[in-house]
Amino acid sequence: MNIPSNSSYSLSDYVITACALSEIAYLGPDESGETDQISQTVIAAATTDYNPGNYDPNASSPMTPYTPIPSTVVWGPVYLSTSASDTYSLMYITSSTTSNEYFVVIRGTNFESAYSWDSEDFAIYATLPLNTLPSIGGSIPDDIMISQATFSGVSDLLQLVDPNSGLSATDFLSAMINTSTPDNKPYIYVTGHSLGGTLAPALYAYLTNTLVSDGVYSDMAMWTFAGLTSGGSNFASYIDTLNPEGFVWRIQNSLDVAPLLFGGDAGGALPSQVSGIYPSPIDTMASQILTDLFQWANQTTTATPSRLPYLIILTPVPALSGSVAPGVNFYQQPDANVGTIISGDFQGKTWVDEALYQHHSQTYYQMVYLYYTSN
Repeated sequence: MNIPSNSSYSLSDYVITACALSEIAYLGPDESGETDQISQTVIAAATTDYNPGNYDPNASSPMTPYTPIPSTVVWGPVYLSTSASDTYSLMYITSSTTSNEYFVVIRGTNFESAYSWDSEDFAIYATLPLNTLPSIGGSIPDDIMISQATFSGVSDLLQLVDPNSGLSATDFLSAMINTSTPDNKPYIYVTGHSLGGTLAPALYAYLTNTLVSDGVYSDMAMWTFAGLTSGGSNFASYIDTLNPEGFVWRIQNSLDVAPLLFGGDAGGALPSQVSGIYPSPIDTMASQILTDLFQWANQTTTATPSRLPYLIILTPVPALSGSVAPGVNFYQQPDANVGTIISGDFQGKTWVDEALYQHHSQTYYQMVYLYYTSN
């Protein structure tokens, strides 16, 4: 396992903590641009009396999740923005209060961020080599390709600088490794929900290859929740080589559409496992949006899509220099043995409302908490 062999916590404790921290990431920034609520909630989460039976994703004051592994924020939270409401690429790092362990937490999409939607979520019509990420170390083959959306998202995360230490996340974690003793090397975990879960595998691969100068840093793990597909089959296979055989890191709700994006080609149509995931019929607008996205993901030309008319905020950004079109069936889900699919509970909502509910970070935390405390 990629966790300490002498840890006093169970593997379930790690997964629940990772999911809780991923949910807490959505608390910032507030309307004034502050992120103090994240740091305060991380501390409070260690002692909260969480009751999964009281879950309400529409509550004005969401419940504080519980973290079996107590921690405090030691880097960030930091984010980028194009305006007061368009904040993107928020990330923070916590340190366990009882051991030399760190959680790197990536926030999911800010629904008000046009930049996130345009550049970090849906720029899937072009792909780039993982080994061309800025200042990446290691020796990664040229054919390990990720989507332009993932490439841009990770590149944005690498720009973040903690205002207190003046360090990037990579430099901060490298310093923790370099100042540790040989018998107390830090363990580092990467996690995130939704967009955070999509970017986590690529950031994980980046950090394992970059944190030390003499090879791959192996004392690492990741847990992703509701992540979309980051890249192709070569990327999925490469991630497998960084983990022990059978290490489960990809957690998804069986009724969540997002983890189904964008594997497989339906000949220009929307795959039936997406359109038919709920008993309620998919409406025309949602069907057209998803059909367009699948066509982008399976395009065989280098042309940037010219429209996605039903998402007004989405304006396709140009393909980056050096990118190539994905082609049919490029995007591949990770192998089934690295994931856990938790059975969802259909709510009887309209297709769109059901999709939003099943993908919600609080829905995920409730499901993860119940599943991992009973297994």
